[in-house]
Amino acid sequence: MAVATKTKKILGPQNTPEWDNPGDSIRPSPLVKIMEALGIDNADLASEALEDYRLIDALIDEIQVH
Repeated sequence: MAVATKTKKILGPQNTPEWDNPGDSIRPSPLVKIMEALGIDNADLASEALEDYRLIDALIDEIQVH
């Protein structure tokens, strides 16, 4: 079973609209929507923190290259 199909089954079709009719879109679901659908407390803060970690990780990688 494809990841999108499994996720849609877990989250429900109301929380995965781009998988119902993606059209020309290749935009992924916002992490905050997935976290909210899973019932994660403070999903907005958690998704922002994860993005901050990703940026910090990218900066560290850039520093290590030079």
